[in-house]
Amino acid sequence: MSFISRWSERLDAPIESYIHIDQFYYNQSIHVLRLEAGQNVRSISRILNALQDNDYLTIGDLMHASLEELGSKRNFGTNGQAIVVELLEALVSRLDIIKPI
Repeated sequence: MSFISRWSERLDAPIESYIHIDQFYYNQSIHVLRLEAGQNVRSISRILNALQDNDYLTIGDLMHASLEELGSKRNFGTNGQAIVVELLEALVSRLDIIKPI
């Protein structure tokens, strides 16, 4: 299943409506997503730079945005949307192990 078909019904919904991260982490820099990058660190850097250039600076900024909104930003397309969702899902998996006190 392609990224677009998987998320087509959710493109205009805030990411936080389908990816759940504890509010404790919303003030973290988007650069924590780099920790979840397995390969292709250069692509991740480009995506994080595009997010930063468009004033998405924290995990909370991303979680409040929709994929449609992100896709409308300069230098940010479908591939960037897919990678952001993948990185956020990986972050959720890791954070499920490390809960805030």
